[in-house]
Amino acid sequence: MRKRDFIVALGLMLIMSLGSGGAIEEALYAQNATRDSAASAAPVILEVIATDKRTHAPAEGLTQDDFEIVEGRSAAHISSFARGSEGSLRPLSLWFVLQCPEEHSYVSWVSNGSGFMKGKAATLTPVLKKLNARDTVGVAHWCDNGELGLDLLPTTDRVAPQNVLDAVLNATRTSVGGTPGENALHNMVIRVRDTARRLTPKAQPVLIFLYGDRSGMHHDEAEDMLDEPLGPLPIVYGINNGAVSIQRLPETDKYTQMFVVHFLANRTGGRVLSTFRGDYAGDLEQILAELHGRYEIGFVPTAAIGKHFELKVKLSAEGRKKIKSAELSFAPELVAAAPDQEAAEIEMAATLVHAMRSGSPYADIAFDASGSYQNGGLTAQFRVYIDPDSLSWKRMEDGGRKTTVSVIVGGESADGKVIDYQAKQFEVLQTGAEQAGAIRKAVVLSIDYEVPPDAARIRMVTRDAASGHLGSFELPVERIHGVAGTRPAVQPTPKTPSL
Repeated sequence: MRKRDFIVALGLMLIMSLGSGGAIEEALYAQNATRDSAASAAPVILEVIATDKRTHAPAEGLTQDDFEIVEGRSAAHISSFARGSEGSLRPLSLWFVLQCPEEHSYVSWVSNGSGFMKGKAATLTPVLKKLNARDTVGVAHWCDNGELGLDLLPTTDRVAPQNVLDAVLNATRTSVGGTPGENALHNMVIRVRDTARRLTPKAQPVLIFLYGDRSGMHHDEAEDMLDEPLGPLPIVYGINNGAVSIQRLPETDKYTQMFVVHFLANRTGGRVLSTFRGDYAGDLEQILAELHGRYEIGFVPTAAIGKHFELKVKLSAEGRKKIKSAELSFAPELVAAAPDQEAAEIEMAATLVHAMRSGSPYADIAFDASGSYQNGGLTAQFRVYIDPDSLSWKRMEDGGRKTTVSVIVGGESADGKVIDYQAKQFEVLQTGAEQAGAIRKAVVLSIDYEVPPDAARIRMVTRDAASGHLGSFELPVERIHGVAGTRPAVQPTPKTPSL
């Protein structure tokens, strides 16, 4: 697939960096001048891990129609969908987290802390080499004396984590504390989340605690690690040596949350793996299989900004027929966040790209389209005719109304592969007089696109910004009016004489 930058009207640019084999490296809308969604919560991309309980393997092959999301007591509209089997998921920002070595007269750092990993870090490297190219790995630690640190910032080097883990595990032992250690654990999680948001903003953060989890923390501090508005909620996993049993319902009392890693895993859709066999590489491999086979489901919560809301994800009747033994893991409660303008635009762009690449029909927005080559050239102008009743409108004081619509147009080969594409966003206005006409007029939008020479058809996807609804239309290339010009031959680059 070719790499191209497309300048978009209305001062908006969609930058798409396309990798070989159709893998999408980046899809980002630059910021627009104003938005009308300030009063609405930011879109959410919910990470859902589906496992076949019989085989313990990822439950693959599910589609958007196989899932149902319930926010509180109401069904939520799914506005975007991606799955691991299509290679369209966000990359991972993976973090190994350890407790530094400590001295204690009766509590074993080996089993209750991170000492069980000493001398075992090298076994993780072959598993890390199976990560996708864009996945990154970092390392962080905290100590019971209040110290903490980020030892390795996100990197695609698959060997570096082993060396850093060994350095942390072989550091000088520290004294054991109470409150200083709780504060260090809390602050370390916050720092990792903030660093992941800044350095890997398009990735899904994942924290893997190599830790026995003999821990406790005040309830407000435990909740604060999840409530801080620091980008996507991380998925938390734990790996231990079996000395601390798995806590299905982490113990708690009026003041303290015990088994903090178990608590974080339960609240983020992760889990804790425990083994007496010492096969920590096998545990890591199982975690990565779950993450790479996960589903990303987008929706816009109706909860007020700053409010907690409960979530349920379940399979539809059709989904249950496909995989009768599927088990779903996800964050059961989230906080409605204020819109992050950049994140919202990234989500919008990603939704269009996924819809374009999926090849699936979308019918929420009804529209027709036509195309014609311009002046015998290679570029065609495509006109999109949208049913105004398919769009979400906002009333204006003068009686008019407005809406925001995005259109993506791309060429598909005969075997259904997307060759290239281009996007454009429109701010549409309708006066009161235009609405009062006896005959409803279609919303007409136009977008210019250079048709690839090997395209068999043109696929178009429209998206309503307010509702997230999608529509799609396919136009055979032979139905484009006019005649395409001749593509100029590529001239060989002259060789530069060596000095």
